[in-house]
Amino acid sequence: MRLIYAVLTLAYGVSMVVATFTWKLIPIPCLHSDNATGITFVASVVFAIPFVMTYTKLGFNSAEGEEPSPETTARHAALKREFPIWHIAWYAGIGFVLFAWVGAAAIQISVHPFFAFSGMISCLTGIWFLFAYPVATRLFHS
Repeated sequence: MRLIYAVLTLAYGVSMVVATFTWKLIPIPCLHSDNATGITFVASVVFAIPFVMTYTKLGFNSAEGEEPSPETTARHAALKREFPIWHIAWYAGIGFVLFAWVGAAAIQISVHPFFAFSGMISCLTGIWFLFAYPVATRLFHS
């Protein structure tokens, strides 16, 4: 079930990444509606709920505004050693969203920054469940 969920989430994320650049060219009416941004964001958040739950359960989250505990820092380091692609994907996703926002605002290229954000959330969720989660559960026996 986890694999099916990961593939579906990753497929949705990749389609949102593609739509980031091609949304004006794709003749799908829902991409051009006033509600497209909200609908795609809500779909991404729904896909991401299990990611947040498992990420927290495995001890990777810290309370907002607090320094990560030594245990949390150790867990991140262990995951980075065992599966470095997770951290690369994380920073690449942030870079992609920043590029989309700067591209839309400063350079005036035809990108949809909200689709980029939704795509990044869904791609990270898919990568987490497809690759990183099995490594993390093996490392931390949860």
